[in-house]
Amino acid sequence: MKILIVDDEAVVRVGLKSMINWEENGFELIGEASDGKKALEIIYDTHPDIVITDIRMPVMDGIELMRQIMLLTKSPKVIALSSYDDFQLVKEAMKLGAEDYILKLEMEPEHLIRILEKVRARIKEENENEDKKMSFDRHVRKNLHVMRRNFLRDILSGFYTDEEELRQSMEFLNIQLNAQHVYCMMMKIGEMHRFEEVSDDELHVLNCSIINITEEIVNDSLNGYCFEGKPSEFYILVSSKNGNVEISEKLIMTVAQRLIEMLKQYLDITAVFGVGEGERTIKGIREAYYQATDAVKYRFFKGDKGIILWNDVKECGFQKDEISILNMKERLHRALAFYSKDEIEELSARILKDIFTLPLSPQSVFNVMLELLYMISEFCETNQLNIMDIMNRSYRSYHQLLYIKSIKEAKEWIRMVMEDLICYIKKEEEMDYPRIIVKAKKYIEEHYNEDISLKEVANEVNLNPSYFSTLLKQYIGKSYSEYLTQMRIEKAKVLLQTTQYKVYEVGLKVGYENTYYFNRIFKKITGMSPGEFKNSVKMQ
Repeated sequence: MKILIVDDEAVVRVGLKSMINWEENGFELIGEASDGKKALEIIYDTHPDIVITDIRMPVMDGIELMRQIMLLTKSPKVIALSSYDDFQLVKEAMKLGAEDYILKLEMEPEHLIRILEKVRARIKEENENEDKKMSFDRHVRKNLHVMRRNFLRDILSGFYTDEEELRQSMEFLNIQLNAQHVYCMMMKIGEMHRFEEVSDDELHVLNCSIINITEEIVNDSLNGYCFEGKPSEFYILVSSKNGNVEISEKLIMTVAQRLIEMLKQYLDITAVFGVGEGERTIKGIREAYYQATDAVKYRFFKGDKGIILWNDVKECGFQKDEISILNMKERLHRALAFYSKDEIEELSARILKDIFTLPLSPQSVFNVMLELLYMISEFCETNQLNIMDIMNRSYRSYHQLLYIKSIKEAKEWIRMVMEDLICYIKKEEEMDYPRIIVKAKKYIEEHYNEDISLKEVANEVNLNPSYFSTLLKQYIGKSYSEYLTQMRIEKAKVLLQTTQYKVYEVGLKVGYENTYYFNRIFKKITGMSPGEFKNSVKMQ
């Protein structure tokens, strides 16, 4: 702890220097000055921790010295020296931040040491707090993108209800949504089934890549922030870079089209966009979000158009007035994926009961038709199935649905759809899937030590990858990657027990070129490393 003494009386400076064993008490006396001006020069050069200064001095007194010290980025602590008649000046010194004061005529070593130790403790506490603050600031800067994305999710989920709190949070996170209106773009990624069997780390890298590419392209011409929603879904909030200039739909379409091209070029994935618009308020942002989400649902009704504006959706006649069956989507998809005839029949009975017993308007019945077609279309898209295999008799395009004018005809179409779903389930139940699973397991058994993918095995049994993955989970209870990993580790255990191969050689023989990865996977499954397992076998 470095100390500077400032006093115009040499006898006082000598007395202070001699009355305390500075080093023994953990202090270093780095210099002395006879006035404030000379003291400032020493302070600039040596950066003392504590300055013991007289209040009355020529050239620059202690009060002015303290004023100058206060201007420094990191200022030393000050202990004032005074005489009996300096009471007003002492008060001024304390106002300027002096830690304590000492009457020169009553100065005793023990008293001075107590004051210095008190000041040292305060400096230590402040330094620790500063270190914590710097660490916190570094942590905030490092995780700013995560905090932003969580904040944006909170807006959409209804966590924020106070506009001032919203403004303060946006200011703290440096989120620049400047214009009076904002756009929300919902980005739906296609072919995500290709990534079902990748590790969590690989999927995290993929999602980060999608977000980084998206934000880089969006921020070329707009202020935008991208964050994850449900699997295969991302949201982008954008506003104008110039708060006085509103965004044109043409610019939004251009940016979205550029994103579609770049995601295909760099990551080989496709995307469709739904676009909504709202005011830069909690209500407005959430409204834009709902519009964007609803717009994407209508991708099946807009042909090959990859960008759907909410204004286009409104032209479809979509309304939310009396009844919706979208809350049944997850149950419907699960029932179709696992061929649950009972659940399909239960859903069918519930939908038909509402349609035939509730006093619905023609628009409501039309909405139910659209929602039913959307849910089945999305299931087929996700699982790479031909929709005609499921809606064998009942399939109608959006434009064909427009020709259904009467409620009676609409109800009959819905009944036909539900009958088709039940027929599809019955047909799938009759297929000899255990035979297909046996064939797949045999192929994996023969090629487990090669770099075989889910797609390769699925091709071997003439199924699409996503559908094959669903069957594995149903009949084996494991995903493809879990089953392959388990087989490889079991083979590795046999080799470790019965051969003299080194660990890395065993890893290579069961399909792991990376020895570190092999060790990590082996220990995760067995609870011990390959070396530990091998040694345990020898001891038996």
